[in-house]
Amino acid sequence: MFDQPQTDGVSAEPVSNGQNPHGDLNTLETDLLIVGTGPAGASLACFLASHGLKGVMI
Repeated sequence: MFDQPQTDGVSAEPVSNGQNPHGDLNTLETDLLIVGTGPAGASLACFLASHGLKGVMI
């Protein structure tokens, strides 16, 4: 059934030219990333900020 390589169908060529389709993206450097902005995430962010850490909440 799969003895022969597939010769029809979708091309195996890359679909990207190596450029970012979303335009120029900037890199954000942070000490930490908190996923979730509920009570626990907000408390953690406040606690860590009080110790001098910079973070991002999403």
